[in-house]
Amino acid sequence: MTEKSTQTDIIIAEKDHDFSRLVLETLKDYGLHSMRLFTGKDVIDRVAENPDSLLLLGCSLQDMTGSQVIEILSGKNISVPFIPIIGPGDEKAAVELMEMGAKNYIIKGTGLTDIIPLVVKNVLRGFEWEKEAAEAEDILQKKSYLNQIILDRMPCVTLLLESYTIRVRLSLQTRPQ
Repeated sequence: MTEKSTQTDIIIAEKDHDFSRLVLETLKDYGLHSMRLFTGKDVIDRVAENPDSLLLLGCSLQDMTGSQVIEILSGKNISVPFIPIIGPGDEKAAVELMEMGAKNYIIKGTGLTDIIPLVVKNVLRGFEWEKEAAEAEDILQKKSYLNQIILDRMPCVTLLLESYTIRVRLSLQTRPQ
């Protein structure tokens, strides 16, 4: 994992204080910086301040549901990667949140402390790849734009031909009729 990835804020948004503490400690053991928030309002405010966060989102918070948090963020044109944390048997909620853009989901249960770091690291890695791809695309567009400016400023059309193309053309012109 790159140093840049470990600096991403991981927000644990869950109304269950004991569960969120367990997740916080688990992520801390893996060197991942995280914080706990218990209300949708606090989550929305924090994500608005730092949209490069990763959100571990419980289905219900103290003041709203996880779906409502995502809807409000979307309404503000804030896109944040999120992973819903659902209870066993709440697969319907997971499907709903996956349709809203969740990167994965986690089911509360045994082995959770082993699963959470793996899922979080995979999502963070994908998040970094998306950023790098966007940066590369931006560089490509800028270079293309500069190349177009250079070509537009040329006083005449210039053709660049490979030596093979020239030989083929010459041989076609000198063929006996």
